Amino acid sequence: KVHTAAKQQSAQVSVSTATNELSPRLSPTKKTYTLEECDVEDIVYILRPLLDGKKWQDYKEKIFECVRQEQLSGAKLKSMKPKDSATLMRDYCGKMVYGKMLTIFRSLTRTSTIEIIREMRILSLDMCNVADILLILREHLHEYLNHADVQEDKENIIVCVESSQMDGQKLKNMNVSTFVQEVKEYYETGDETDDAKVTAQVRKIYEALIKFDFESNTVYRASKF
Repeated sequence: KVHTAAKQQSAQVSVSTATNELSPRLSPTKKTYTLEECDVEDIVYILRPLLDGKKWQDYKEKIFECVRQEQLSGAKLKSMKPKDSATLMRDYCGKMVYGKMLTIFRSLTRTSTIEIIREMRILSLDMCNVADILLILREHLHEYLNHADVQEDKENIIVCVESSQMDGQKLKNMNVSTFVQEVKEYYETGDETDDAKVTAQVRKIYEALIKFDFESNTVYRASKF
């Protein structure tokens, strides 16, 4: 088995637009799937803890982008040779990822079942722990983190949220100025114009977190594996 509940992270799950309820396959009570049953977001979820090391910081978001762009569901990966999947990743993300992704894809295509643990749906900012906030930033608000004005500082923003233990309650209890001030302690542009641009984007990140729509974006918290 491949156990794929990311370290203190949640899995994003799709919602049936017809009934506005979770499909039976994606119910939090169902945990074990074949690779063919895994959709694109399941594959991102499986890969995340496997790319957790510092070595992969510069590559993992690009890898997730490739999975989504190429619609690499479990069924599609199963139909491809692992070396072809790894080559696709190499062409998209650079030669550094080839060996690692080849190992992962070989393991995935050989496994009979995959365990994905989804425990609790996050319904409001108040319910969010620090890991939930980090997942929301990376998975749902990535366009804010990848904005040109903060591109070079996005990991510093993540480190700040983690180090300052900014859970949902803490974010709600601070104001935007306090959030900006805390984040600014983790980066230094040395240029007033650049500093103003980064500050403006950091404010937008805070506002996006505070206004995050938990009804439209289904988020589950997962246990450690």
